[in-house]
Amino acid sequence: MDDRLSVLFVCTGNMYRSPMAEAFFRVAVTERGLDFTTSSAGTLEGDRPIAPMALSLVRRVDPGMAAHRSRPLRADDVAGADLVLGMTREHVREVVVLVPEAWDRTFTLKELARRGSLAGPRRLDQTLTDWLVMVGAGRSRSDLLGDSDIDDISDPVGDPASLGRSVAREIKAMVGTLVELVLPG
Repeated sequence: MDDRLSVLFVCTGNMYRSPMAEAFFRVAVTERGLDFTTSSAGTLEGDRPIAPMALSLVRRVDPGMAAHRSRPLRADDVAGADLVLGMTREHVREVVVLVPEAWDRTFTLKELARRGSLAGPRRLDQTLTDWLVMVGAGRSRSDLLGDSDIDDISDPVGDPASLGRSVAREIKAMVGTLVELVLPG
């Protein structure tokens, strides 16, 4: 099994949810001694710092996130990623409109954790592509219309700090599930 993955996390502003997911994923994979690349982008204009609340929630695990600057989602980011994970269905739709052939490897973080948990972890002899095809079996683009508590991670921007902490816990848990499913062993 190849341990090298390129994972792209996507949210709206690339200032809160996707940078936190990037940081949590980087730490989880590094702790396992695996070779990987990870990045994040947003569907809005870029060049803004990570949100102070987000930084306070990831600084201890990934101090390098203090230098994070938001960046807009680009087609070449999507094309170069083995796996693209949006924080909401809207982000998945944006990715697939930008790069239609990315459908089979683009999910919401919660959707992939849910579907992957049902399908089972990737086997040691299974490529990521083959596992994603198995996990996505029966999936339809129309399944991702609208918003959904089942698939979407709330945007905490402008909400109380308690929601920000709750979102961080949810992202960290989903990333932990993702790592266990995608990088078994």
